[in-house]
Amino acid sequence: PLMPENYFSKVINGNGKEKPLNLQLVIIDECQHMKNADTNRTRAVFENCKSIPNVVFTSGTPIKNNAVEFYPMLHMCSPVLFPNKAVFARDWVDTYMSGQYIKYGGIQSFEKFSKATSKFIIRHTQAEVMPDLPEITRNFQYTELDSDTENDYSKLAKEFAEFYYNTKKEDRQFFQGILAYFTRMRHMTGLA
Repeated sequence: PLMPENYFSKVINGNGKEKPLNLQLVIIDECQHMKNADTNRTRAVFENCKSIPNVVFTSGTPIKNNAVEFYPMLHMCSPVLFPNKAVFARDWVDTYMSGQYIKYGGIQSFEKFSKATSKFIIRHTQAEVMPDLPEITRNFQYTELDSDTENDYSKLAKEFAEFYYNTKKEDRQFFQGILAYFTRMRHMTGLA
């Protein structure tokens, strides 16, 4: 963001004179750092890359929290298909209500999205990239709670049930309360 506008457009040659740099390709690694189109960093990338014909974005995790974070990169790749953030969110992203707020989720139809972006998104699975990596294995172990912990846990579960059935779903505190109860129950079992 500290780079001046058109930082990559000129270069000083050996004689101290400016000449056009004429870049044809820019590779932006870890592009998930451009998830917010309103930040200085993302604006600087847009400005400096607008005259460069080939821009490549790379990332192992281009979306960290929700699909709207993918918009800045998609807009630079295909401004016609993804003209603005609102249209992208409406046409491609799952939304849901959390209290009185609209929250963004993942891509609505992954098959449709994959087909629409197949000309400029190359996706590799972990198995394709690292064939020698062993598969993830999960081992589940079940343990009994001691009687005191079990009683405390039962009381907390009863409190949670009362909260869940007696709180209006439209109340903003409803979802935060659920998370708080789950956290307390998980902490209790972890200590046991």
